[in-house]
Amino acid sequence: MPRLKKIKLHINQFLHMDLKPYHPGQKENPVFKFFYAVGLWVIKIWSAAAKIFNFLIPLIFSRLKKFSRKFAAEISATKNLLPKRLKIIKELNFSKAIAAFIILATISFAGVKFLNLMARALQLKNDILGSSLVGNKYLDQAKNALINKNFGEAGNKFFLAYKAFAKGQESLGSTNILISQLANNLPATKSAQSLLSAAKMVSLSGSKMAEMLQNFQGVNFTAQGLNISPKEAAKLFARLNENLDAANSYLGLAEKEIASVDELSMPKSYRQKVLDIKNQFSGAKTSFDSLYKILKLALKINQGKKHILLLFENNNELRATGGFMGTFGSLYLSYGKINKIEISSIYDLDGQLLEKISPPSPMLNVNDRWTLRDSNWFADFPSSARKITAFYEKEGGETPDLVIALTPNLIVDFLKALGPVNMPKYNLILNSDNFIEQTQLVSSVNYANFDSFENKPKQVLADFFPILMQKIGEASPEQTLAILQSLENNLVQKQILLFSKDNEVQKQLESLNWAGEVLTSDRDFLSVNSSNLGGTKTDLFIDQDISLKSSLDSSGEIINELKITRKNKLPKMDSTENTSFLRVFAPLGSTLISNVGFDKKNLETPDSANYKIDPDVYEWEKNSVKDVLTGTLIGKESEKTFFGNWLTLKGGEERTVTLIYKLPFKLAGVDHYSLLLQKQAGTLSQNFHYRLQFPERKIEWQNFNPESLEIDYLETSRPLDRDLFMGEVFTLR
Repeated sequence: MPRLKKIKLHINQFLHMDLKPYHPGQKENPVFKFFYAVGLWVIKIWSAAAKIFNFLIPLIFSRLKKFSRKFAAEISATKNLLPKRLKIIKELNFSKAIAAFIILATISFAGVKFLNLMARALQLKNDILGSSLVGNKYLDQAKNALINKNFGEAGNKFFLAYKAFAKGQESLGSTNILISQLANNLPATKSAQSLLSAAKMVSLSGSKMAEMLQNFQGVNFTAQGLNISPKEAAKLFARLNENLDAANSYLGLAEKEIASVDELSMPKSYRQKVLDIKNQFSGAKTSFDSLYKILKLALKINQGKKHILLLFENNNELRATGGFMGTFGSLYLSYGKINKIEISSIYDLDGQLLEKISPPSPMLNVNDRWTLRDSNWFADFPSSARKITAFYEKEGGETPDLVIALTPNLIVDFLKALGPVNMPKYNLILNSDNFIEQTQLVSSVNYANFDSFENKPKQVLADFFPILMQKIGEASPEQTLAILQSLENNLVQKQILLFSKDNEVQKQLESLNWAGEVLTSDRDFLSVNSSNLGGTKTDLFIDQDISLKSSLDSSGEIINELKITRKNKLPKMDSTENTSFLRVFAPLGSTLISNVGFDKKNLETPDSANYKIDPDVYEWEKNSVKDVLTGTLIGKESEKTFFGNWLTLKGGEERTVTLIYKLPFKLAGVDHYSLLLQKQAGTLSQNFHYRLQFPERKIEWQNFNPESLEIDYLETSRPLDRDLFMGEVFTLR
C-alpha cells in the first residue's frame, strides 16, 4: 500500500477510534501509538498557547478560566501517559469546553498573527516599491549621463541602482520564517524575486559598460589610427575585454531571471507591464549581443600586428562578390595604429604574374588568362577571398590576416554624414553626389593630364582616405552615430564583405552574416548572381526585378518558375551596352526543365598546353554541363546547383529570362517549406515578387505576413536589399 494511503488510513482510524484507558500489559495498538506521538506534540503546543492566551479567556468565556489553569497545570506537572490525560479530560466532561477553547485560541492566535503578517506585508510592499522606484531613478540618471558622455557619473548611478534593487530583494527575503515560507511558495513572489534580481544584474552590466567607455575616454581615431602607443593600446584592449565580458555575463544572468518570470502569476493590473519589460529586455539583449560580437571582433582584429588587404570593388562593373577590383590597398596595423597604408592599381600587381593560368570559361570574354583582378569569380566570398589571397601572394603581396572588400556605397554614405572633402591638389571637392563619378573620371580618364603625379592613376584615392579618416576622428556625436548606422547598413546590404584567415574570427564574421558566404538551406534556395564581362561600367543603371512562382502538387513535388527582368536605363550607345553572365543558384540536385531569353555565346578556348589549370576552376568546369539547345551551363558551386548563361542589354533595352526547374525534394503530409533568398553583394535594392501555390495543402503557420493569402496560394512583394527568409508549415487538406 502506498505511503500516502497508509497515512490517510491511520488518520481515519484515529478520528473514529474509541478512546479507552490504557492498562499495563495491554497489547499496543499501532494506531493508538501513532495517535499518542502526534497528540503529545499537539498538547505541548497548545499548552504553550493556553498560557499565552490565559489573560484573554476571562473576558470572553469565564467558564474556561478555571479549566485553562487546571489544564495548563496538569500538563506541566505530570508525565503520565497520554491515554490517562485524555481519560481525565473525558471524565471531566469538558469536551465542549475544550472545543470552545481550541476554536477561541486558534482564532485569536491566528488573528493576531494575520494582522501582524498583514502589517509586515504592507511594509514589505512599500519597501520593495520604494527600492524599485529609487533604482529606476538611478537608471534614468545613468542613461542621461551616458548621453552626455559623463561615463564616470554613469558608472556611479548604475552602482546606486544596483544597491537600490539589492535592498528591495533583501526586503523580500528578510521577513520572519512564516511569511518567508508562504511567500516563497507563491508564484508572484518568485517572479518578483526574479525581476529584482534581473534589475540588479542589468545595473551591474551597465556599470561595466560605463567603466569600459570611461577607459576609452581620451582615445581618438585619427588618420594614423588610434592616438595612443601600441603598448598603451594593448593594456587598454585587455581592460576593454574584461569589462565587455563582465557586462555580457551579468546580462546573461539577467536574461535567465527574466525568462523565469511568469506574468500569469502576477495580478492582472501588472501583467502587461511585465510583458513590456520582457519584450524591452529581449530587444535590448538582442542589440547588446550584436554589439558584443562586434566589439569583441574589433578588439580581436586590432590585437597585435595585422596586415589587411583592402579591395575596392566597383559595383558599376558588377562581379560575383560585389564588383570589379580595380584598386587595392595594403594596410598595416599595430594595436589599432596604422603603421603603413598603400593604395594602388591592381594592374601594378597583375603585371608581375608570370604564370599563365586558365580562367573560368565565361571569363574568356574579357581575359584569356586568370589574374588577381578577376579572381573574385566564386559567389561564395570566403572561396573567392582564398583565391584572391593566393593570387595576391603569387604577385608579390604579403599574406593578409584580413581581406575586406567594399564598394563605393560605403564611402558615399560616410560623405553624407560627414560632408564634403576638399582636395585642392586635384582641384576637387568630393561629396556624396559626385564621389563615384569624379573618382572614376579622375582615376581613369583625366589623370593623364597630371604629369607631376608620376602617372599613378589611383593616387587620388590614396590621398583621399587619410583625409576621410581624419574627418571620422573629428566627427560630432551626431555624425558618429550616422557613420555607425551607415556602416551597419552597408554590412547588412553586403556592400562590405570580410574574410579572416583566423578561424575564430571567421566564425564570428559568419555569425554576424558579414562573411558573404553562400548559406545552407534544407529547403528552397535562390540567388541571382551577375558578372559583368563586357568591360563597360553600366550596372548601376540596370534595374532588375525577380519573380518566383513555386507550385506544390499533390505528390509533394515543387516546380519553380523564375522570371528575371532586366532594364538598361542608359541611352543606346556603344559604350552603354551591358553584357553579363548570370548564375541562378538553386538547391543542389535541382533539375532544369526549360529556359528562354538568354543569349547563346560560344567562346574560343585557348590552347591548354600553355596554361596552368587551377584546381578550383578544374572542379568548377568538371561539374558543369552545357545544354545543347540554349547553351545554358548547369553546374555545381558552393553545394548548390547553378544555371548560367549570357544576357546582353543595349541602352534603353528591357529583357526577361524565364527558367522552369524542379526542386530535388518532396514535401510530406505535415512538413515545413521555406525559401532562403540571398542578395548578391554590391547590388542595389531590387524588386522581388513571390507566389506560392498549394492547392492540396493548408498553411498552419508562417513567419511573415503576405500581401495576399488565399485558400490555395499566397503572394508577397519585398525589396531585395538584404537576405530574406520566408517559411511555412503545411498539412494536407
